Amino acid sequence: MKRNKKKCPHCEQLISLSNYKKHYNVCLKNDKKFKATDFRKKENELYECPVCQKEFTIHAIVNHYYRKHTEEGRKWMKEHCNNSFNTKGRKAWNSGLSKYDDIRLENRGKKLSRKIKEGKIVPSFLGKKHSNKTKQILAEKALASDHRRLRRNIINYKGVLLDSVYELQVAQELDKYEISWIRPKPLKYKDQQNVVHNYFPDFYLPKYDVYLDPKNQFLIEHDSEKVYLAESFNNVQIIILDKNHLVWDKIKKLIIKV
Repeated sequence: MKRNKKKCPHCEQLISLSNYKKHYNVCLKNDKKFKATDFRKKENELYECPVCQKEFTIHAIVNHYYRKHTEEGRKWMKEHCNNSFNTKGRKAWNSGLSKYDDIRLENRGKKLSRKIKEGKIVPSFLGKKHSNKTKQILAEKALASDHRRLRRNIINYKGVLLDSVYELQVAQELDKYEISWIRPKPLKYKDQQNVVHNYFPDFYLPKYDVYLDPKNQFLIEHDSEKVYLAESFNNVQIIILDKNHLVWDKIKKLIIKV
């Protein structure tokens, strides 16, 4: 059913009648002194932000510019939205899960893939490519950095940033049995095209002179060549731990075999 809407005289957006009063009061309080028509309209019917060059619909450009690029708007966001969007201390329901562990994530992945194939969802970078110059710059920066790729659900364990619950379990096991460990620097290796890469094992045990790398089943298969090349180029031992080998007794047995 089509919703009845009314145009706001301040920002010229069409607002549903059920939300109009709230929107009008906020819009009036913010006293936005620009309208959607103040921005450049492009051929694709979108409006371009003059600051960041991002494109928005006529209903979004004003809010974007006000909240992101004006001092008053940023202050308003800080006062009104920080508490709403603050997720500090909350644990996401899918933290540590993957499509291999949880049927809900598996079904969501299949549904998303199907929509992409049917053309209902178009990935934002589809059909686009980085230039060779950009690729080179990104590669050089990545190789020069000892920092790991930060993920969305970082776990802070005693001041050490861990990427997954697998890593957390291994770290807790090692500490439980007083096994010394560190977060190692990246191991450099070359692929078949002679391109240099960084490989980041998760743990290094100085006493045993081995690297530990807990992974889910997908990454175990996907990264097998990387692990082999990293071991060969650096003459080291990297022990891959699946979900059934995250306790010290089983880890120790794998170290002895090596």
